[in-house]
Amino acid sequence: MTPSPPRFAIVTGASRGIGLATARTLAARGDRVMLVARSEADLGSATEDLRAAGADAIHWAGDLAQAEAADAMVARALELAEGIDVCVMAAGIGHWVATRDMSENQWRETMAINLDAVFRTTRAVLPSMIDRRRGHLVYVSSVLGRKGVGNMAAYSASKAAVAAFGESVAAEVKPMGLKVTVIYPGTTATGMREH
Repeated sequence: MTPSPPRFAIVTGASRGIGLATARTLAARGDRVMLVARSEADLGSATEDLRAAGADAIHWAGDLAQAEAADAMVARALELAEGIDVCVMAAGIGHWVATRDMSENQWRETMAINLDAVFRTTRAVLPSMIDRRRGHLVYVSSVLGRKGVGNMAAYSASKAAVAAFGESVAAEVKPMGLKVTVIYPGTTATGMREH
């Protein structure tokens, strides 16, 4: 029996935090991993660390809050692999600020990274997954998407929307053989806590 080729996984927000931890876990189990984030320098360092540990890791730097970025990311992935088996959407940002003091830019930035990028990434990866009738979409929401707390209104709203979006996508793609998981991490020791 011929061994099946390694799965190809995309992980967004993979330069640090939950995204990087997820990329490490997937690589450790033998998946080929594409790390995605905005910072080329941070991604390069994270990718080299994974490779030094024996992982098959590559990276793509881009801002998924920008309209065309997700399509470019998926196009690059499909140049490197037959298809995308797993897509973990872990990129996120949060501003600790009271709603009355929140700027329009803080609100828009939070929604662009936490929600718009998730929509665009999903829309970009779905065609290849549907064509192959296999794939697993993983949405990283938050416990704050279920119960909001003060000074985190934009973050909580965006993560609640991510969960509802993921559940809706699950209903659409289940008949096509695709899997969807929505996870709700609690407080995690990442750089976002400091932010």
